[in-house]
Amino acid sequence: MSTLKLLTDKGGNSVYAHSIDGHYFPPFTLDVEYATHLENIKKMHIRDDDVVVVGYGKSGTHWVWEVAGMLMAGSTNYIRNIKESQFLEVKEVAVLEALTSPRLLNTHMGFRFLPSEIVTKRTKVIYLLRNPKDVAVSLYNHVTGMNAGEKYLYNGIWDDFLDAYLQGKVFGGSWFDSVLNWEKTVAALTELPVLTVHYEDMKKDPLSNVQRLSEFLGVQRDSEFCQEVVEACSFKKLKHAKENLKENYLRNVWKPGTAGFYRKGEVGDWKNWFTVAQNERFDAVYAEKMKNSKLKMQFE
Repeated sequence: MSTLKLLTDKGGNSVYAHSIDGHYFPPFTLDVEYATHLENIKKMHIRDDDVVVVGYGKSGTHWVWEVAGMLMAGSTNYIRNIKESQFLEVKEVAVLEALTSPRLLNTHMGFRFLPSEIVTKRTKVIYLLRNPKDVAVSLYNHVTGMNAGEKYLYNGIWDDFLDAYLQGKVFGGSWFDSVLNWEKTVAALTELPVLTVHYEDMKKDPLSNVQRLSEFLGVQRDSEFCQEVVEACSFKKLKHAKENLKENYLRNVWKPGTAGFYRKGEVGDWKNWFTVAQNERFDAVYAEKMKNSKLKMQFE
C-alpha cells in the first residue's frame, strides 16, 4: 500500500511525501514499500562501534558527518563516499550491513524510527541543532532546487513555503515536533551518550567544537590535528570535495544553476529572506510551540 500523499501549500503548490506515523519523508523509491523499509531499520543490528549523526534536515549534518569521519579515521582525507551512502532513510538494511566498521550512520528521522538497539548498545549519538529560521530558508532552497523527478518538484513561493513549514507540512515534518521529541528523548534516556552540537557554535568556534567531538568519540586527537580537520571541513573545501572528489551519485539531481547540498552555510541568512510580518508570525508560533522547552536556540 502506497504511503505517498500530496503536501499542498496555501498557494496550491504541491509536492509528494511519504506519510508515516505523522512524519513526512521525501518520496524516496526503494525496492520495498517505504513503511516496510522503516520497520526494517527499526529492527536492524547495531554494532558496538557505530556512531549516529542526527538532526532535522539542513542543520549541518553533512558538515559534522565529515568532521566526525575524519576524527574517527585519524585522517583529513575526505571520505570517498557521500553521507547519503550511510543515510538510514534511503539505504536498505542489506546495504548498511555490508558497510565496513566503524559505520557513521546518519538520519533526519525522529528517535521513534531509529534502530531499537541504539538504546541497548548505548550507541554514541551526535545531535545537531540550528536556528529554525535559517533551517527554513535552507530547506526552501533545497526543495525548490531539486530536479529528481516529478514527485520531487515544488515551485511554491517563499511565503507559502514558510507557512507550510510552520505547520509541519514539509519534508521532515514539523521542526518543532522534531526538536521537542529529541529533547524529551535525551532527558528520559540518561544512559544514552548524546552530544548536542549547535550549528552556530560550530561556526563561531570550530576548533573547540571539533575538540569536543574528538573527546566524545573517544579518539583524543591533538589540537594540531583538530585544526587540520577544521580547515579541511571549511564550507568551501567541503563543497569542492562533494562536487569533484567524492563518488557523488546525487550530483545530477539539482536544477542547473542551483547550489545543491551546499548553498551558503551562513549564520543569519534568514534576515535576507524574512519580512517583518513573516518574522513576527514565526516568533508567535515559536513562542507557543516552545513555551515548555528548555532548549536555548541562537537566533542571530
